[in-house]
Amino acid sequence: MMHRLVTVIFMLLITLCAPAQSLKADFVQTRYVRMLNEKTVAKGRLEVSGQMVRWEYTSPFACVVLINKDRVTINRDGKQQTIDTGNNGMMRALSRLFSKSIAVQGKKGATNELAVPKDMKQMYSRITVHYSSKTGVADRVTLYETEGDRTEIELKPHP
Repeated sequence: MMHRLVTVIFMLLITLCAPAQSLKADFVQTRYVRMLNEKTVAKGRLEVSGQMVRWEYTSPFACVVLINKDRVTINRDGKQQTIDTGNNGMMRALSRLFSKSIAVQGKKGATNELAVPKDMKQMYSRITVHYSSKTGVADRVTLYETEGDRTEIELKPHP
């Protein structure tokens, strides 16, 4: 569960933020579970400044994910876990793929499909990025899992 959480966060951040940009936004993460015919919703805040990222879930549980260059630290229920992304093949592959192929700005209202990295094909069959019809800025990432479930992350940037 936590590994998927970090993967989804990492993908979203690389997709939406170039290293020198900053961003403050609220997010809504919705996971659709096909077999159970239900969805779960998590909400929180995102702050990106250079290579520092803070991804904070505020509901239905509290969890803070801090990303600093090649380290991910997860704080949940008073427990801390640190992941060295430089030693994680999946994270390295995502970083290479998305840092080269994703535009923060796109055609207004467009949805682009991304190539799924080789290390991720067991988990995800498809990844899409949607761009706002008003601003053309990426505002939604959808990850389609191989079992038919999907996770949708919507960003609502602060002005």
